[in-house]
Amino acid sequence: MRDTLADKVRTRRVKAQGSQLFSTPSLPSAAMMSQERSNGTQDAIEALRNDIAGGCASSMTIARSLGALRSAGMNNRDIAAALQVSSAWISRRLGLLKAPPQVRLLIESGELSENDYYRHRRSLAGKANLRRYQRIPTITISFESGRALAELLQYLATRHNASPIRLGVKPSKKEIIEILNHRALDMRRYIG
Repeated sequence: MRDTLADKVRTRRVKAQGSQLFSTPSLPSAAMMSQERSNGTQDAIEALRNDIAGGCASSMTIARSLGALRSAGMNNRDIAAALQVSSAWISRRLGLLKAPPQVRLLIESGELSENDYYRHRRSLAGKANLRRYQRIPTITISFESGRALAELLQYLATRHNASPIRLGVKPSKKEIIEILNHRALDMRRYIG
């Protein structure tokens, strides 16, 4: 018994090869497209290398070119090797693409340098975004002052019929900190 599936596949291949010999040129093969793409990538790398060496391109132009190389499938390490720069240099330029549009225009026009952007990027993002980067300030008070504040909060809670604050005769530092951290904001509305 012969393998009929293998015969069918073989005849299809022979027919396909014969039709390619006498047909009009078809779409380029994947290998040819890959070769053209790599030639285009090499040309883009060479142009970018010249721009960097000449110092004539703005940081945003370089960032856009790097972004195009990333879109073509290259990673930062490959781009850095091709341009003979560090990966950190590539990452820093690509980071400009994440800047708000108004800031990108300022960098493009030369009104804002790349270094100034990185130095002041939090304040450039706007006051609303700045709040999420701010740390809550900490203060240092003595144990006795903390206990006195906890006792004031306890007094306010009982006076205004709020949920009671339980403070032992000799409260620990942990208990005082918990009362100050968790109940101080609740009791603030009764102060004035």
